[in-house]
Amino acid sequence: MILSVFCILLALIGIGNVFSNTFGFIRQRRREFARLLSVGMTPEGMKKVFCIEALMFVGRPVLSALLVTAAAVKQQTTDWPAVRALYNRFSKVS
Repeated sequence: MILSVFCILLALIGIGNVFSNTFGFIRQRRREFARLLSVGMTPEGMKKVFCIEALMFVGRPVLSALLVTAAAVKQQTTDWPAVRALYNRFSKVS
């Protein structure tokens, strides 16, 4: 119970950090955005820039977490004979 509350608390702190960084980033780059709009970038182009930057901001940690998780699962499946047997059984089905 305590561990799950701690995990939820860490998740909320992480989500708050994402929003704080995003809004700070936008506030900090306000002049750059004004320059881009003044040379002809459309609001749709600005949305595209925001989306690409958001994917980069979120994508790297998610990719890292997936790689670490995959390595941990692979390690667990080789360590536990029962899990390894299930893995071998279902991997041959396809």
